[in-house]
Amino acid sequence: MAKINTDTVEYITSLARIELDESKSQEYAKDLVQIVRFIEKINQLDLTNIPPSFNPHGASDVYRDDQASKFEDIQLIWKNFPRSADNLIKIPKVIE
Repeated sequence: MAKINTDTVEYITSLARIELDESKSQEYAKDLVQIVRFIEKINQLDLTNIPPSFNPHGASDVYRDDQASKFEDIQLIWKNFPRSADNLIKIPKVIE
């Protein structure tokens, strides 16, 4: 196993462009060591007779089919927006 230390954590944080103080770097270095050890244990398992799976629960397609329908209560929508005019919703300008 490659040695994981604060230099490793600092390298990773520089790649991710995030800042981390020294105490957190030490803490994350310890966490990364534990994660790598756990992955090494998983890699030692014999999984030859285990089929690949994306979902361990066996559920599939739990979503309903999309169906277009007409929304009858347009006034309910207008109540959610502070400003509207001429059947249009007015929002603040977001592009300069």
